[in-house]
Amino acid sequence: MNKSDVRIVTSINGFEKLKEFINNYIKEHPENKELSNLLDKIDLKYESNKQCYFGWNRYNWDNFHNKSVELIMDGLMELEDNNYSYRFYRLGEDREDYDEH
Repeated sequence: MNKSDVRIVTSINGFEKLKEFINNYIKEHPENKELSNLLDKIDLKYESNKQCYFGWNRYNWDNFHNKSVELIMDGLMELEDNNYSYRFYRLGEDREDYDEH
């Protein structure tokens, strides 16, 4: 199982919109018992007066097999669609295993 360190930076409002998107999706799909709000399980979170920096350490960030990860990524696309900027970075165990948006 490949573990990754994931970091996301967005505005404070962007973080709140992401959290709202995920909570609403989970409420609207109670039949999907495997969904959880990963924002409730972040390993680090730092806020300034305008930005929020957060992420997970050594997490299995495989959005093809983890619906909660897929939901975070869908939420980031929702932010983009609504003109909220963000920066996403995932660094896997191998040097070549990374992703950046």
